[in-house]
Amino acid sequence: MENQIEIWKDIPGYEGLYQVSSLGDVKSCSRVRKGGRHDCVRTYKEKQLKTTKNPYGYIYVQLYGENHTKKYFTHRLVALAFILNPENKPSVNHVNGIKHDNRVENLEWVTHSENTKHAFNSNLMKIKYGEDSNNSKLTEKQVLEIRKYQGIVSQAKLGKIYGVGQDTICKIMTRRNWKHI
Repeated sequence: MENQIEIWKDIPGYEGLYQVSSLGDVKSCSRVRKGGRHDCVRTYKEKQLKTTKNPYGYIYVQLYGENHTKKYFTHRLVALAFILNPENKPSVNHVNGIKHDNRVENLEWVTHSENTKHAFNSNLMKIKYGEDSNNSKLTEKQVLEIRKYQGIVSQAKLGKIYGVGQDTICKIMTRRNWKHI
């Protein structure tokens, strides 16, 4: 990572206003703007933009365009400026899995599926089971209780008792769901 040459390119859609570097930095370009209430001339100096990290660890910047502000992920800006995308893939993947490493050589265009597979294969994402799953409405203790009532209480009644659908009870009983216990 040492002694890398930083190359700057205009950000598509913001030519002459903002540039992004091959190392993942973003800057505003120096420019002179005429206008305003008194037809004033304002000079803007080139400066590095302040970056912010979102809750998931991705870095973004805010760009000001035609009377509006928009947030952009830095890795996406680098990819748009430096990496060809002939297959028109929608996502940008961090090859080494480090979300704040926005160097051009660490980025690639991918499909959503390729991005997800990379995350699982790199142990950046893990499959959650049972109570750890974001979709789980039941605890392991409740699932074990439900299985004890198999053949004694109807699936529809168990569904009402535990606040889930009959199909969920059926999948628990046949071990299509909650296989791990």
